[in-house]
Amino acid sequence: MIPTFPETLPRTALVTGSNRGIGIEFTSQLLHLGWRVFAVCRKKNDPLLLLETKFPNSLHCLTAEITSQKEKISAALHDANSPLDLLINNAGAFEPEEGISSLTAEGMLRIYHLNAITPLLLAQALLPSLKKSPHPIIANLVSGSGILQKKN
Repeated sequence: MIPTFPETLPRTALVTGSNRGIGIEFTSQLLHLGWRVFAVCRKKNDPLLLLETKFPNSLHCLTAEITSQKEKISAALHDANSPLDLLINNAGAFEPEEGISSLTAEGMLRIYHLNAITPLLLAQALLPSLKKSPHPIIANLVSGSGILQKKN
């Protein structure tokens, strides 16, 4: 459930992994509820471009690699001089096509870094904007991309 705020308060969210799956759905729902959304993804796609056309003043797309460009994301919020009310850490990955049988230590460390460490570091980089909100919320989630599963 998306939190509700009094109408007088600014409502700004940042959603990582915003160009597909649950990320695009969070982005769309927040925009339809009147939120200002910073959508972070590595590459814009058609659904995100359509939302950008429909909500030109509310949607701010940031193409960035969250593992290495946290400062770019933080700077965009700072430049907008906006409190951050909601951070949805949604970006995640699981790379091996063959499932657990093809895992390597290096691959697992890369996945762990993206799915577990990066959300914490991004929240840390965004603390100044989060502290401007009267009721900041950080939501960390992982979809099927973060689950080890056997492939048939």
